Amino acid sequence: MFQPKPGWRIVILINRCRLAAVEITDCTLYCFQLIADVYHVHQGKYISKALWVAWEREIKHILAGRVFRREWEVLAVEFSHNEDFLQYINGLMPRMQ
Repeated sequence: MFQPKPGWRIVILINRCRLAAVEITDCTLYCFQLIADVYHVHQGKYISKALWVAWEREIKHILAGRVFRREWEVLAVEFSHNEDFLQYINGLMPRMQ
């Protein structure tokens, strides 16, 4: 069974591709869920603009990774109930090269 790891460790492990394919998908889904939670907290104006700017900078950095871009093509459907979040991520997600 999938056991969540601390967020920073997930990003490092995924970027180094040391996990099995299913674990990579599970970990990236976990990261996208965390990003969605932070996004909604921001939308509700529960965090300061300065904190959001710092978070968003890191979100952009995470989304620039090849693995995250690849996995988003599969995992976006998990967020299909939330058009605003889909548009947000798709707007930040760099295009595959």
